[in-house]
Amino acid sequence: MTEQKFKNKMTGCWIGKNSGGTLGGPLEKGYGEKEMFHIDWYPSLPEGGIPNDDLEMQLVWLQVLRQKGPGFTAHDLAQSWMDSIKYNFDEYGFAKVNMNKGLLPPVCSWYNNPFKDCMGSPIRSEIWACVAPGHPEIAAYYAFMDAICDHGGGESVFGEVYNAVMQSMAFFIDDPLELTKIGLKAIPEDSLTAACISEAMELHSRGEGYEDARHTLYEKFYDSNAQYSPLNLGFQTIGLLYGTDFGDAMCKAVNCGYDTDCTGATVGATLGIILGYDKLPSRWIEPLGKNITVNIATGGIENLETPTEVDELTEQTYEMTKRVLAYWGKGDPTAITKELALENCKKLDPAWLESYKSNTIEFNTGGLKLELSYQDDAAIIGSRPSTVKLSITNENFGSVDVKASLMLPEGFSTEEEMAVTRLKKREQVSCTYLIRANSQMIKQSNVGFVQLQMMNRPIPQAIPLVLCGGRRFFISPFFKGKRLEDATTVPESEIFSSLPVGFKEHWTVDNDLQPSFSDAGVVYYLHEIFVERQKDVYIGVPTNGRSAFFLNGSFVHETTKNVPFRPDLGGVGEGDSANYAKAHLEKGWNQLLIKLEALGPDTMAHLTLSSSDDTFMLRNCGYVDGINEAMTRLR
Repeated sequence: MTEQKFKNKMTGCWIGKNSGGTLGGPLEKGYGEKEMFHIDWYPSLPEGGIPNDDLEMQLVWLQVLRQKGPGFTAHDLAQSWMDSIKYNFDEYGFAKVNMNKGLLPPVCSWYNNPFKDCMGSPIRSEIWACVAPGHPEIAAYYAFMDAICDHGGGESVFGEVYNAVMQSMAFFIDDPLELTKIGLKAIPEDSLTAACISEAMELHSRGEGYEDARHTLYEKFYDSNAQYSPLNLGFQTIGLLYGTDFGDAMCKAVNCGYDTDCTGATVGATLGIILGYDKLPSRWIEPLGKNITVNIATGGIENLETPTEVDELTEQTYEMTKRVLAYWGKGDPTAITKELALENCKKLDPAWLESYKSNTIEFNTGGLKLELSYQDDAAIIGSRPSTVKLSITNENFGSVDVKASLMLPEGFSTEEEMAVTRLKKREQVSCTYLIRANSQMIKQSNVGFVQLQMMNRPIPQAIPLVLCGGRRFFISPFFKGKRLEDATTVPESEIFSSLPVGFKEHWTVDNDLQPSFSDAGVVYYLHEIFVERQKDVYIGVPTNGRSAFFLNGSFVHETTKNVPFRPDLGGVGEGDSANYAKAHLEKGWNQLLIKLEALGPDTMAHLTLSSSDDTFMLRNCGYVDGINEAMTRLR
């Protein structure tokens, strides 16, 4: 592999990514549908292609690599999420809400994130493959750190690792079937991602037609969310295995439906690496040119210094490849051979993916490795203690005397403490804390610290301990058999100055309203919201049932049509607006009354509350700043 060949393949990667994203972008929907598409050309072809977060976010990651170097951490990526990425739909929004509150990866994406099995991370694999060609074990490591920023504990972590490994090897192997087998070596065999990809391989090997194969995967791995990653990875595999050429492979992947821009873009990028730019068909790539269209004007990406002209982008990518391989002691890229790349595949082991702890934030300071683990969630509520475990491992060469003390916010307390402990090299000590809080003191973000003391050593900095504030509701009796339009004994148009008769206190640790009913009927949730200044917001009660909500005694919205449960922060995407509405919060206290029509035991419902911007929805990261939702005046 010469430098020229590497650059040719990297250029093919970026051009192929842009081509596939432009092909599939106009067809993407929010909900998965049984029907397939039947396209053989771009449905829409603006000059330069369609802006796509799949590609844009990887420009940000290259920027992180250049600024922080190959030793960057997931915490560095989280910082760039807040600096440069303004997209807030689906998992992006929920992860950024948690980052904004102070949580770090992977907990920021594990807690209160209903989209952790979606396509946000598998679509960002190419940059890691390009900076670690022929070293799939390195590409897998970087892809993992990326994925846990917004998909901790989800199938999507496996999806990004799989893609990065497969594409890293695509620099040396041109057989999609062999690449698929190599990618599977890197992820847990019992994962749904591996199962769907393996099923696609099996159907192809049996000679099943591509449309029949698609329908088989749809029936076996169905999810109502079009961005569900295991099924989309299966559709991507269909495109790679059944496609007869570059354009046909992208079209077959896109025609499977679901997250069409993502599957088309990954197929296009993978084949772009295999073929190289020089061998990509001019029919598909010439209309797009060599400039990547980035969604800057409407607020998708900000503070971007990475070039969007593809040749310049390739030059910077290749320079970073040399830095990455030197950092890992692998020498110059041109020294890699196919035989060496295949030997590196033997280092792939899914065991570390099976054992990583998505509820745990790791810190390294003063020669100590600290693990802060949240037991059930990362929330604090007034009706139960929150459990957090601190583990300290000594990675210094000699023994150290260590003590850890919790510094908690006002109104928070714990009875547990860690005494001074002498730790030998590699020895570990742990302490489990039960943290309680006065319900009137709980805020949206409750930041404490773990203060470390090391005797006769420099004192390391304290590490943050963040607990997100839960929500306090009062729930009415259940009105069995009632419909949303039926009258009940609850006066919906009133502002309640005291607790209505029969309402009982109910805390939630996240957005989930946690309805649990054996019958159909209606139930009310009463909640109070405090804002320091008047504010326009989006209120949503996403549900597979029906809902209506009232703000300060005035009707705001009711479900316009039944849709599958998809709790995005602001109703972004087709159909999601059925359960969302704009509203205005007055300075001070605001009273929200939700009327939920439950359909029975399978009813799901969330409450989302997010600030808005006229030019780009949810610009402020999906929650109302200055709010203290856990407080209430009602008694």
